[in-house]
Amino acid sequence: MINRARSEGIQGSQLGPVGIGIAILCLRDSMVAESNLFIGSLLREDRSLLKLLDSDDSYLNEELARHYGIPDVPGRQMRKVALRDVKHQHRRPRGPVTPNEAG
Repeated sequence: MINRARSEGIQGSQLGPVGIGIAILCLRDSMVAESNLFIGSLLREDRSLLKLLDSDDSYLNEELARHYGIPDVPGRQMRKVALRDVKHQHRRPRGPVTPNEAG
């Protein structure tokens, strides 16, 4: 069912209570992939670990970008996305580590 939901782009709410759980699992998988790809790129590119807290890019797919409120990231495949224009959005990803924001 998870693969069907992903391949057909079905939203969790369209599948009822079970679908909502599936949507959460899909989003979780995307977040794990984001973290793995981001940390891997830091290591490969020999970038500072401080970029875990404040980076100008991240790895997103359409589902994760929608969750963060970032437009124009189509498809299921994870890709590197510049975040310079979305720095002030509340749910902006900061690589795998997102510190709590006050207020």
